[in-house]
Amino acid sequence: MYVSRCFVIKQSLAHIVCGAGLLLWLTVVVGCSGNEFGTPSDELAQFIAGVADSAGNPETFQAIFAAGTTPDESERSKYGSHAFWAKNVSISGDMATVTVEVSDSDDRVISELEWTAVQEAGQWKLKTAPLP
Repeated sequence: MYVSRCFVIKQSLAHIVCGAGLLLWLTVVVGCSGNEFGTPSDELAQFIAGVADSAGNPETFQAIFAAGTTPDESERSKYGSHAFWAKNVSISGDMATVTVEVSDSDDRVISELEWTAVQEAGQWKLKTAPLP
């Protein structure tokens, strides 16, 4: 009698552990299959936050701007010396207006500007991105 109870308890524990593992696996697979940024506004805000990093490479910097709108090469380093945060994002179809908070290298907010973006081939690109 004692042996069969131990066997039943071990089997029940095995089922619980297996079920918990399956539930964890499903949570990871289903939870990670969506858009990594969430909403289109979140995606655009993340894109804006990466502008300074893009300024480090001429090709990358050119790629974040819509065709024919890339600032002069002499302006590129200025983008790299600031931090940019999207405060407000307004999207209408393939166009967006973003209120951008600009900070200096000491993390002080120095300006709030309006930038515009468009989607080209499903990717957000900057159309206008003035600096302070």
